Amino acid sequence: MVYHVKGEFGTATDDFFSTGRILERSTYKHVSLPKLDRLISAVQSGHQRQQFFYAGLDEDSEEAYEAACEGLIRPMDDKTPPILYSIKCIDFQPPTFTLEIHAINEYCTYLAKLIHEIGLELKTNAICKQIRRIRHGYFTLDHALLQKHWTAEHILNNIDFCKPSVKRENLGRIRLMRRRKIENNLLEA
Repeated sequence: MVYHVKGEFGTATDDFFSTGRILERSTYKHVSLPKLDRLISAVQSGHQRQQFFYAGLDEDSEEAYEAACEGLIRPMDDKTPPILYSIKCIDFQPPTFTLEIHAINEYCTYLAKLIHEIGLELKTNAICKQIRRIRHGYFTLDHALLQKHWTAEHILNNIDFCKPSVKRENLGRIRLMRRRKIENNLLEA
């Protein structure tokens, strides 16, 4: 899934969101885009090493190389901790910033806590102001319906609009990747 997560430096709350009770205020003038980029690169690097572990692959093996060539390396089950595939800053206008995060097994509180921890690593505080999912699998915001369009006519039109995104080839590729992982696990056992 892909998210745009908006944060704001200089404030800490009890729940990591802007709606929480303010616990602390701090300065943020020393935070720059290069410092933020360096930090999120380090976070992304740590998570990239984890994706091989949770997929049951040795990151130095040819099998891991082949899996990486096929696309995103997915964990063997859905019970793994969140894995961040990519993080980049797409907007930086202190005190606010927006990160684009590609992740799996994530949840809102995790993303808000990530923003908080980024603030702490940059020797300030940060809160999460907004989380917006912009893609879920093959579906983007273009495929979404506004609540005012939740009528039978709009839903049927949207089903027709979404059909090309759910092609058999796409679903077959996902099933093939999962089948390979299961077969590899059986061979190792």
